Amino acid sequence: MRARDERRRAGLRVILRRLSERYGRPAPEKLDEAVDVAYTLTSFETFDMLAGPSRSPEDVAPVVRRIVWAALGLEDDLPSLQQK
Repeated sequence: MRARDERRRAGLRVILRRLSERYGRPAPEKLDEAVDVAYTLTSFETFDMLAGPSRSPEDVAPVVRRIVWAALGLEDDLPSLQQK
């Protein structure tokens, strides 16, 4: 389980580094913190809490995406990110 979690964290680091290179956010010096925040916000526990008893994964995924983009300061870029 620990190895799986570390792979997920490493994948988030790659994605966030690419976003940083393209959009300037997160700032390079904030990358570790951004990885921690994104890791937490994309966890099963967070997803499950947002889903509750009645929401489907299709209902919850866009909510999680918006929360993560907002936490990274990318909410203004969300429409262009969704088209790519």
